Amino acid sequence: MSEDDSIDLWANVTAEKAVNDNIGADANMLAIRDNLGNMQHYYDKANEHMHMAFQHIRKAGLYLSANDIYIGQDYDKILELAYKNINDAKAEFGRKHRRDAWMHVFNQMEFHKWLDKKQREKFVRDIERNGNIPFTKDNIKGTLENVFFQRGQLFEQSVANVFDELTRYYKGNTNHTEGWKTNDSYKVNKKIVFPWGCKFEKDYGRRFCTYHGSQIDIYHDLDRVLCVLSGKDFAKCGTIDRAMRNKFEILGRDVRQGFDNETESEFFHIKFWMKGTVHLTFKDKDLWARFNITAAKGKQWLGQQTQKEAA
Repeated sequence: MSEDDSIDLWANVTAEKAVNDNIGADANMLAIRDNLGNMQHYYDKANEHMHMAFQHIRKAGLYLSANDIYIGQDYDKILELAYKNINDAKAEFGRKHRRDAWMHVFNQMEFHKWLDKKQREKFVRDIERNGNIPFTKDNIKGTLENVFFQRGQLFEQSVANVFDELTRYYKGNTNHTEGWKTNDSYKVNKKIVFPWGCKFEKDYGRRFCTYHGSQIDIYHDLDRVLCVLSGKDFAKCGTIDRAMRNKFEILGRDVRQGFDNETESEFFHIKFWMKGTVHLTFKDKDLWARFNITAAKGKQWLGQQTQKEAA
């Protein structure tokens, strides 16, 4: 085929756009190219420090747990705070950690076994107030020695607090609408009356149950101090609360008039009624006397007449 016979199929009207070898000529691209190294640096450092943080948080958690310190929402909030202000996070962690560490010391002493609710709450407030005391071996030892030397006085005050709660309903007490001649403002009588010592549910199966809150607290506090006075272990004590719950379980639902309203605990004969009244009668006369004598010491009544007749 001759050259004149060839057919040209390819159009060549326009030329290709010239390639711009300077890819950084665009301002944005130049910035990206210049920051590529920084991007990797920040990425690598974030990995490095976060992995270190994970290890340190894990170790810190193990050390906290070793002191029986619960790692809950409060510590989570401190970690969140660290993202915003590390100094605030350090201060908040130091405050809470020191407070929790001191609480662990007192819990190790099992002080809750020989202090009533009021005294326990005061201890917690003292820890909150004095939580800036450095947590050192010497300070721990000195604090424990102080508590040990004052334990008798602290216990007497606890008994006095329980005494005050038990005598709230003596006849003539203007702070309450109902007086009981078996309760005395000068001594705890052998029979103690609680106007609202239990609860009878009329609309939900006609059954007995114990109150929660302050009423259970006074039952527990009374049993605790009597365990100390009698040398018994509260953990193994047949408490008022346990005795009543067991009895209510036996009575079950649909309780009607004529039910057996008596039971007994470690230290008391117990009677209860549908209106919620509970009577506790000391089993041991000597223990009853020791309780009153100890309460008198706590109230600094020694040398005074504390056995006046009830009004």
